[in-house]
Amino acid sequence: MKQHIISFLTTTFCVAVATTASGATFDLAAASDVFTPSFRGEGNTTYLGWDVFGSPGDTVLNDTTPDVGTGAGSFVTTNGEDHQSGSLNYYSGGGSVAEDVTFATDGVPGSGFTTVLVQATTLFGGWGADIEFGPIDGVAPTQVLQTTNAIGSGQLFVRYELPGNSATETFSIATAVGGNPTSLGLFVIDTLWSPTGFAPDTAIATPEPSSFAMVLCYAMACGFGRRQGGHDV
Repeated sequence: MKQHIISFLTTTFCVAVATTASGATFDLAAASDVFTPSFRGEGNTTYLGWDVFGSPGDTVLNDTTPDVGTGAGSFVTTNGEDHQSGSLNYYSGGGSVAEDVTFATDGVPGSGFTTVLVQATTLFGGWGADIEFGPIDGVAPTQVLQTTNAIGSGQLFVRYELPGNSATETFSIATAVGGNPTSLGLFVIDTLWSPTGFAPDTAIATPEPSSFAMVLCYAMACGFGRRQGGHDV
């Protein structure tokens, strides 16, 4: 009987782990580009971003015309530094990242649930520093993943879950002063407003801890099976 109880608990644990793992829909480490959320293009969604930062000759970015998608927004440098490269991508140089990013949503203000997904890739190479994402209306991001993808570029995924809705929202991004340079080749934002709940889209960056847990489940199950076969219960 003892072995049966342990085997049942092991199976229950494995099912729980598998259920948790199945919620991860996108693997940054295996990617070569940002991914398309399941809700993009549906009602009450917005999509916007930048692959060109500012206009030629800008010394301080104040870009109010997103190049990607159709949503409205702005990408503004707040520390007075020049963060524009000669090829018009984002490059912090010897300074630090300090930007405010504003974006439009499409919901019913003051009600429902707003999911915000922020993604970015570097133009080439990995990340020079960890980017910190500030809160939106006092709500911190629920997920921040920053890693190197399958083609050697830096890739980033951030998820916010906002109660209610506002027509426009703003968050800040920053790195420590004196860190290595940070580049951005693409920076995009997707939002979804729903009256019932948040979007399911999320991400992982392998190796995923649950992979080890699944191996452990298998080993435990095999061990209990052998033990049960050799003893009466």
